[in-house]
Amino acid sequence: MLTKTRLLAIAVLALGTSLGVAACGGGGVGSGANEKVETVQVSAKPSGDLTISNWPYYIDKQTVPDFEKATGIDVTYHEDVNDNAAFFGKMQPLLAKGESGGRSIIVVTDWMAKKMHDLGYVQDLDYSNGALSNVQHNLLPTLKSPAFDPLVMKSQGIDLKKATEKDWMAGIDKIRQAVDSGQIRRFTGNDYTRDMANGDVAALIGWSGDAIQLQADNPAIEFRMPTEGCMLWSDNMEIPVGAPNPTAAEAWMNYVYDPKNQTQIAEYNYYTTPVQGVKEIFQRTDPQAAHSQLIFPTDQFTKNCATAPPLTGEEEQRVTRAFEGVLTG
Repeated sequence: MLTKTRLLAIAVLALGTSLGVAACGGGGVGSGANEKVETVQVSAKPSGDLTISNWPYYIDKQTVPDFEKATGIDVTYHEDVNDNAAFFGKMQPLLAKGESGGRSIIVVTDWMAKKMHDLGYVQDLDYSNGALSNVQHNLLPTLKSPAFDPLVMKSQGIDLKKATEKDWMAGIDKIRQAVDSGQIRRFTGNDYTRDMANGDVAALIGWSGDAIQLQADNPAIEFRMPTEGCMLWSDNMEIPVGAPNPTAAEAWMNYVYDPKNQTQIAEYNYYTTPVQGVKEIFQRTDPQAAHSQLIFPTDQFTKNCATAPPLTGEEEQRVTRAFEGVLTG
């Protein structure tokens, strides 16, 4: 599983209290000792077709054709991940049968990546054959084994690394109260970006990169760090079970972990880059990007930000049911 980090923060159009919560997330997950998990089997030379499912606004328009030219692989690139739970709901019946729906790469958020890994729905990567040398050499050490946590507990002063089921339920209750009072208008997937671009929202909890990209259509959009800090997330490139061309999938992963290629992507999406060496390139080509706290956040910028491990087992099920009750009213 490979990662791209996102900062969870408030993107503000105008000062206000009406929040639209984006019910999608982002954290990296390493391989576990799960006997159900297959290991990717690759052939000697990448070729053929590659189908990718990813979130919107993640890569520029040039990276795919550049990759196709460099490798001879034909890529079908879908921006069809709008929400982790919805995407899982669509994929789960296929994955349970060992099928991927033709996809060789899917991109989901940390907690969903772990869930899918534990269910045996995604494959472990094999670094011994050298096909992922760029990943091995360039992945930021801090992203190799991070933990994660969504939602609201950060604002309640809870130490997320020690969060209990009781803390989760208290956070959900706070969200329920905000919904009942009308403070939270609705829950969305990544399609919240339409509300931002159209000026239909006063404030929302969303993703740093989305806010920056949407400024091109609506200069009034601002990214602001919440007073309480932020949540650090990573999204994961995964090779699902039944992937038709894992060799091409690994070739894509290795390609985007080349600092030169990743610089082109980071210049477009302004998310925190997971690849070492990008900053040095930006220092020569784009000093403004090189000093961006969104691409290269300093310890001071993220001093109040945190990640946390997920709940598991029956606790997770109870918390999930409680939150779904808020979502559905």
